[in-house]
Amino acid sequence: EKPIKKNDFESVLKDTLTEAATHDKITSMIGNLIDKMKGDSKKIVQLIEGLLKNIANPFIFVLCAGEHLLNKGDLDNAEKVLRIAQRIDGNNVTVITELSKIYHRTGRSDLAIVMLSKANAMSPDSIERLCLMGEIGLTVQDPERARKYFEATLKIDKENAKANAGMVLTNNLKDSGLPPVNGKSVSNTLASSLNAVAVTYVKNAQIAKAISQYQAAMCFVYDPGTIARLQFNMGMAYLRDKKLSEASKWLKVSAQNATPDFTKSASVLDKLQNFLQKYEKDANGGGEKLAEQFMAENKEMVADASAAIVKIGESGQILEGANSKVAS
Repeated sequence: EKPIKKNDFESVLKDTLTEAATHDKITSMIGNLIDKMKGDSKKIVQLIEGLLKNIANPFIFVLCAGEHLLNKGDLDNAEKVLRIAQRIDGNNVTVITELSKIYHRTGRSDLAIVMLSKANAMSPDSIERLCLMGEIGLTVQDPERARKYFEATLKIDKENAKANAGMVLTNNLKDSGLPPVNGKSVSNTLASSLNAVAVTYVKNAQIAKAISQYQAAMCFVYDPGTIARLQFNMGMAYLRDKKLSEASKWLKVSAQNATPDFTKSASVLDKLQNFLQKYEKDANGGGEKLAEQFMAENKEMVADASAAIVKIGESGQILEGANSKVAS
């Protein structure tokens, strides 16, 4: 192959940066319009139809609208909009990938795999798609499938944070012995199964493994309310590990991110902060004896929080906690 000339490289780089800037600008513009519609499907579809009628090349606008809705967690409207983009260009790998994310997160993992295989055939070695395929392996509780794609990602980029987190979860899933779920991910969700593995580690006093499981799991959970519950469990794991400063940090983050129906993190944080204020002179970052005293004074609370397993609906929403005491 002939070496790339400096001028050619700079020209391609400039074009790429211009294209990225244009994409970001359009996403911001159309995102602001969509946000004003507050999830009203009829108005959003009317906006997209207006674009189709009034813009010579509407594809990029429709794609950006779909991506914005997906990033906001509005999966129903994102799918409607991206299907319109798919009608314009059915072979666009970005559209196929974005739709695959929606299929995966709404319990249609089999369809997501078909779509991703099509995208990979057209544009192989995409780190984003390889990680998504690995994520699907985790969702259907098939560690070998997950490992295949995370390892493929790491061959391309050995520092990739998501793939490395995926390998942690893959190894832990294999150790857990959870059976595959036949490509379905509606009732037995990724967030729930990943959390269940961590809870098992906590019950077996393998706190370090539980903490690494929670940290890795957060790379694959997208609903803010679910993330808040994982952050709560992380805080409780650090509490059991007698690290009050770390426990307080994660409980605080959880309380900030929690949905109104999940008050557990705020409740535990309030008790912990009051306790530390009472024994501020002895705290100094939170010694082990102080942690033991706090847990001794709050045995029932700590015991109740030990099985906080979330259950997620088909659209990624939190339905309930497996333990009603925890999900309050």
